[in-house]
Amino acid sequence: MLLLFTMSFVKGLKDANINLYTQKEQFTLLDADGKPSVFAPIPLFCLSLANSLELESIKFRLISRRELAKKRGVKMGRKPGSIMTVEQKQVKYAELIRALKRGLSVRVASKVCDVSISTVQRIKKDFKL
Repeated sequence: MLLLFTMSFVKGLKDANINLYTQKEQFTLLDADGKPSVFAPIPLFCLSLANSLELESIKFRLISRRELAKKRGVKMGRKPGSIMTVEQKQVKYAELIRALKRGLSVRVASKVCDVSISTVQRIKKDFKL
């Protein structure tokens, strides 16, 4: 996937006559005459391939470590009780719910009830207000 993106990106740059210069690797996409270099995509492809392989390796290590931890009995995910129930939210945000039912905007309700805008939006969505 990443290789295809990289190659299509390089092709797009070449088609638009946009030069790409990488300082660390010391190569350019276009030569001195402004024509596409034949060899420039090769190092880009190699770097993209190395990156893709490294990402796959990281993904494999993460998955295998997670499976080992599960086999040893390690609990994954949120701790029990860390998520509020609907009833708990209704009690905690009663003032906010009343403000929204009165027709206050999200921003005004956020300021009046001293909560973040994202909290107001989440409560509005949860209680369909």
